[in-house]
Amino acid sequence: MSGAQSAGDAVAIDKILGSMGEERSESQVVGEGSQSSGSSRDRWANNEVLHETRQERRARRQRTWGDADGPARSRSSSDLMSRVVVHLVDPRRTIHRYFLLILICCFIPGPYFYDALLEAYKGPICESLSLSNEQFGMLFAVSSLTGIACGPSGAAIDWLGRTRIALGSGFVCALGATLTTMAFQWGMYGLMLVARFFFWLALYGLLLVQTLLVYSIFSGDTLACAYSLIVFAMRLGGVAGFALSGNMRRSFGVAGGLWLGVALVFVAFASTLLFALLFRGTATAQTVRPLLSERGTDSSRCSMSQLRKVPRCVAACVW
Repeated sequence: MSGAQSAGDAVAIDKILGSMGEERSESQVVGEGSQSSGSSRDRWANNEVLHETRQERRARRQRTWGDADGPARSRSSSDLMSRVVVHLVDPRRTIHRYFLLILICCFIPGPYFYDALLEAYKGPICESLSLSNEQFGMLFAVSSLTGIACGPSGAAIDWLGRTRIALGSGFVCALGATLTTMAFQWGMYGLMLVARFFFWLALYGLLLVQTLLVYSIFSGDTLACAYSLIVFAMRLGGVAGFALSGNMRRSFGVAGGLWLGVALVFVAFASTLLFALLFRGTATAQTVRPLLSERGTDSSRCSMSQLRKVPRCVAACVW
């Protein structure tokens, strides 16, 4: 009996130990599962932190690079502008000479455009002011009369200087165009004649100064090219005035078209102002240009020996 009881106790103890082992194993599995889930959550959180850190780092880098590139771009643009300005104001630079050529080419197209408009509007002007053909023709015969002043204008240019003559002629030309248009609106034919006289007197001054300036700035093949551009520019102004006169009259009327022509004459005056600033107005030009003039020919001024050659040249041209 005692042996059977001891065997039964042993079996019961084994069952208890087995159940305890299963419980322990289940708890270990649950613990491992919780540990694995916890580690996965920690890993996901760590990835999120790393992702946010990368984004913040990228944003900070972009801000840093942006701040670094901004001054660099501003410095490069300012350096470029300073180089352009240096080349524009230095008479020894090629870009300076050709920019002056562009400004010189702008002296004449505006006045020629206005003069072509005035000629194209002969019908409405004669009708508005009750002018005959002879009276209207006098508005353009004045240009031939003022051409007589081209002879002594050379001495005036030599005395006052090319820059002063260019500025004064540009201003008087713009003023003459303005007074001509105002006189047309006011119906004052006499004022139109006086304004046309000063308009063409100043225009001939611009033509003379333009030629002298081109011959003093350029030489050789570049002189031929520069003078060809000047002739092209002035003829372009006259042709454009005739070609656009009809459309301008339909769009703006006769007075409106004339005022647009006046605006182009003021553009010519503005080009003389900018030319004067670059040609003689800057400190660089005032320092360098006299040195360049000393290297040129010494026959820049009028002399008696040159005047003796005039009859011979005129005879050669007539012959």
